[in-house]
Amino acid sequence: MSKLNLHNALSAIDIQADWVGLREVKESTTYRIIRDGNPQANSRGADHGVMIEVLADGQFGYYGCNTFDPASLQKAAEKALQQAKAAAKNPIFNFTTEARPATKGNFQSPYEKQVAELSAGKLNEIMLKAYNQLKVNDQIVSASAMAMIIETESNFVSSNGSDVQQNFLMVQSDYSAMANKGNIYQKRTDNHCLQIGMEEFDEDLVLARASRVGEQALELLDADECPTETTNLVLAPDQMMLQIHESVGHALEVDRILGDERNYAGWSFVREEDFGKLQYGSNIMNITFDPTVDSQFACYGYDDGGLKAERDFIIKDGLLIKGLGGKESQLRSGVPGVANFRASSWNRAPIDRMANLNLEPGDSTFDEIIAAVDYGVYMETNRSWSIDDYRNKFQFGCEYGKLIENGKLTKTLKNPNIIMVTSSRPSEGKTFTATNLALSIASEQDKTVLLIDADVLKPNILRTLELKPRKGLMEYLTGDVEDVSDVLYHTNVDKLKLIPAGKSHHLSTEMLASYKMHETVDEFANRYPDRIVIFDTPPLIGINESAILANFAGQAVVVVEEGKAKIADIKLAVERLNPEMAIGFVVNKSVHNDTDHSGYYGYYYAERSE
Repeated sequence: MSKLNLHNALSAIDIQADWVGLREVKESTTYRIIRDGNPQANSRGADHGVMIEVLADGQFGYYGCNTFDPASLQKAAEKALQQAKAAAKNPIFNFTTEARPATKGNFQSPYEKQVAELSAGKLNEIMLKAYNQLKVNDQIVSASAMAMIIETESNFVSSNGSDVQQNFLMVQSDYSAMANKGNIYQKRTDNHCLQIGMEEFDEDLVLARASRVGEQALELLDADECPTETTNLVLAPDQMMLQIHESVGHALEVDRILGDERNYAGWSFVREEDFGKLQYGSNIMNITFDPTVDSQFACYGYDDGGLKAERDFIIKDGLLIKGLGGKESQLRSGVPGVANFRASSWNRAPIDRMANLNLEPGDSTFDEIIAAVDYGVYMETNRSWSIDDYRNKFQFGCEYGKLIENGKLTKTLKNPNIIMVTSSRPSEGKTFTATNLALSIASEQDKTVLLIDADVLKPNILRTLELKPRKGLMEYLTGDVEDVSDVLYHTNVDKLKLIPAGKSHHLSTEMLASYKMHETVDEFANRYPDRIVIFDTPPLIGINESAILANFAGQAVVVVEEGKAKIADIKLAVERLNPEMAIGFVVNKSVHNDTDHSGYYGYYYAERSE
């Protein structure tokens, strides 16, 4: 990397501005990945640049530069000045140098072992051993071990005397195992993101983590379905972390509250006048913002606006008292804030970004918390999540759970939200039922529904809905379509989407049983666990595809034609289902006297025009 004397560079810049700041960032990133026994990545990259910030006419302007000769830096400063003057024509707030307090200081990530103490060869060797440990037995069909090391040097100087040096050493490790038994696939992961040194890759610790991941992936193969009723939840720290991040962190970023990010990442339900008034949770809920916690990923000494990082309560006794807003946002809003005005790289301007949010502990131990729950679920490891634009509706899914019964952890659990609609024999009305079930849930229950025509031998959904043939599930599974989103179609019901079967294929059974299909279903079910996925599947008797698809679902609806379905066929059909599934029946084509001819339930559906 080129060397740059930041103080000399600042002195050489000649522009008519009220304030000038230079933020230099040098960063190197190392990847080591072993996937399925083979090296997948063994790389090291570097980046180096300067962001020039200026204040003129009450506005800030920014311009990044990765060439460091005086002429280039001067030109970049002039570009930043142009940005500020352009913004001054339509100001939303007029800033002074108060927005950039003079700061001097240093920060260094804590670590026990430097990067140089662990060679590339030794780290690769440890990752390979981790992979071998993940392969508990042959039921682990895919596994990976990943190490990432990020070394960052950040230097900041300004025309009003700021001089801050911060050095960060961040490490990330990730271990993943996919287990398979028959047509069932389950995935377990373990991810750490910390500011520490090479002690993260202590061989004994790595192998212990990898072994646990592999064993728990196998455990999930025989896990019970997660209960669907409303119940008590106990969240592990790794699960709680994301929930605080989304439901508290982003919602309290002051620039988001002011509307700055509404077109990029959504708004917030919190208003400026809510601070000091809004009861965010119960009176035992206390949440702190603390970038000073040793070893955490978002630790630092100073934000990029010059504020010293300190521990602050943002919610105290359930009451909202402070926002996640740096000096600029504090001045604009009048809301008390914290030191969280940060840039993600040298070529990005700072914005309000959360760091190390903590739900402060109560007086109870983990065992005491579990003992206090008669019935509930203990949840570990984030698997999926979604939020609305205002961040006042959330869903979170977990990867690994335990049932709590009578104050004790008992059964391992996995998530259900997949419903298969089938029948014993053809022509009993399963497609009609699946379509109306999807429509009813989407429109009347206000839930997002994905309807999939998985009857690939005799697809009927498009024909039933009088829609033209189009590519669908089989084209995606065979690779004719690369992205599943290209076969996912919107409808005129906002919360209902459709994936047709596509063209029949002579290897349909193999395709439905493939690893790609399992990954696809896992994505459908777990990226948005509040989404209901309804499969229209072939009849259960005499068709192999049905048994394969039955392994995906946590619930089954068996359609029975009144007066024609034989009891023996119904029993035989149910025997092909997992006995632990939730199984329901729909009696279709019921014959009765009906003067207004409305006995056959109808529906309205159309493809939405975009």
